Amino acid sequence: MKCVLWLNGIMVVDEGKPPIRRGHVLGKLITASVTHIERLISLGVVYSEIGRTLGSMGIIRVIDVNSNSGSTCIGKYYLVLPRPDSIGGIHFDGVLANYPVLPIDSLIPLAEHYALRPETILYAELSYIHDLTKYVRNKEVLVVGCGPSSYLVCNHIRDLCNVYVACLSYNNMISKIAELGVYVANIDNLSKLAYDVVVFLSISGYFLNRVVKYINNKGLILLPPTIPGDLVSIVNYELHAKRVKILPLKYGSIDSGIKAIGKHLDKIKRLISITNDFNDLINNMHYFWRALIHNKHSSKS
Repeated sequence: MKCVLWLNGIMVVDEGKPPIRRGHVLGKLITASVTHIERLISLGVVYSEIGRTLGSMGIIRVIDVNSNSGSTCIGKYYLVLPRPDSIGGIHFDGVLANYPVLPIDSLIPLAEHYALRPETILYAELSYIHDLTKYVRNKEVLVVGCGPSSYLVCNHIRDLCNVYVACLSYNNMISKIAELGVYVANIDNLSKLAYDVVVFLSISGYFLNRVVKYINNKGLILLPPTIPGDLVSIVNYELHAKRVKILPLKYGSIDSGIKAIGKHLDKIKRLISITNDFNDLINNMHYFWRALIHNKHSSKS
């Protein structure tokens, strides 16, 4: 089988099917997404063991289990998501393999009609947008980052609060965000200098370091589940001094993800690549917002 390994670099290799360890299942890969986590590993920001299978977000169909595990999950579909406590597939082998072996406790049941659609993985990742609404209502909110996630977040919360967006550099999404009626500016030219809530949608610790001064005392930083909490360790002293709380957002249901981004998916489709080849996936991850691998013929094979 083919799999994507970390070998002091991201490489696609051929290996035999792995053994199924106690408490694990053997899955057939349906869909997987390259996220911030894989990019941070490739940059050396997040540690990964040599020889570990990458991939922290995916959909599988279980095809076998360890003899010590129950067989009721065989043939069913499951979602695997990064978790703020362990960053998903960083501390165990991930989903980027034809036949991934995964811990049973990392699996989230998924209905077949969702499992076979590649966009489901995006709905799952961005379902946290539903969770952030309870923290931003009637607040002064700074969204950090000017990518597709920022566009979708701003669209969802713009009627609930006063939203401002901070950018580090120019990109093509800035004008689309501005079209929502949201104030967008370079980090050095923000019109407002104090915010109750910061939604941090960047993987740059340097960027976060510059944003801390804009947070009100006793303010709140919200982190999507795909942003490792360790990223904020470089500013812990400043955050403690201002009594700023850092809160990882929680995933919602697939339906909540559809509600948050479904009707806007067409606007960002050109920023998404979908392939059935691991080599293409690794090449595409550097040029697209999200790179997906989807095996549409593997659901019953």
